[in-house]
Amino acid sequence: MLKLALAGELRGEARYAIDERELQPGASGFTFDSVASLKRENPASRYLLIMGADQYEKRASWHRWTEIEQLCDIAVCARPGIKPDGKARTIPMTPMDISASDIRARVARGEDISSLVPAPVAGYIRTRGLYR
Repeated sequence: MLKLALAGELRGEARYAIDERELQPGASGFTFDSVASLKRENPASRYLLIMGADQYEKRASWHRWTEIEQLCDIAVCARPGIKPDGKARTIPMTPMDISASDIRARVARGEDISSLVPAPVAGYIRTRGLYR
């Protein structure tokens, strides 16, 4: 779905790259392991972990969170009512009062999500019957 959402951005001079290491067989799925692997491959590179404010608030429960903070910078997408502390950068954007969980719940109820996600993503969810 991320590829579909960024399709226009990934053509030409790409500003983004999608790393699929967490999808590989045997991958742990822990953010720490992914970031540590990136740093081992490119130790001189700086990385920016972008997350929603709701996840930032729960970061203390993440696997090896304090080590993640040492391996990369953190940026947080704003959400109404949630303000990140001084450790993270805030990504300037118009906050939406909606979460991925809310979108999945709307799909489960059969509601329209076309104004909440890019059209190719809505189509992908619809054609595969996801979140029903």
